[in-house]
Amino acid sequence: FIRDTLAQGEIFFGLVIGAVGCGTVLTGFYLMGRRENVNPWQDMKLGLFLLIFLPALLVGAGLLDSSVLATGLALAGSFVGGVGVGFLTIQSGTLLQTLAPPLLLGTISGYFQAALVGGQLISIVGVPLLVPHWLSITFFFFLIAISLGAVLIYMTLSLALIQRQQLAKVAT
Repeated sequence: FIRDTLAQGEIFFGLVIGAVGCGTVLTGFYLMGRRENVNPWQDMKLGLFLLIFLPALLVGAGLLDSSVLATGLALAGSFVGGVGVGFLTIQSGTLLQTLAPPLLLGTISGYFQAALVGGQLISIVGVPLLVPHWLSITFFFFLIAISLGAVLIYMTLSLALIQRQQLAKVAT
């Protein structure tokens, strides 16, 4: 995408990767500095929302081809997506430690990490089979943005249902 669509090289690729990392690190500092009582589920939803910006802005960049605006969209999407990754990564660990029974924490954490690595390996093998043979890279990013949006909607509705059930249980 960086080479073929945006007509950029290794330096820009490094900037894009750095923007993701910078967003993630800054989110970590922000989360460490907060003093108020925080709901990690809200941070998870925020992180997922921000993560959607990465593929969505790459779709925009892909439609603009190799312009200055396209490279700016790619950099902005990478930074905002990195902020989302920071929220998701940090708060998923927080929720894992909070919700897992102490005796099973190591096992559950191992399964969680294995699922993350498995997803990455499937992506490394699966994406080159789809792109560019079956899907354009821009359409692939569009599908990713839509999929992340669907997950966000599902998460929001599920959390609302759980909250309603807990309130009903307290009322009785």
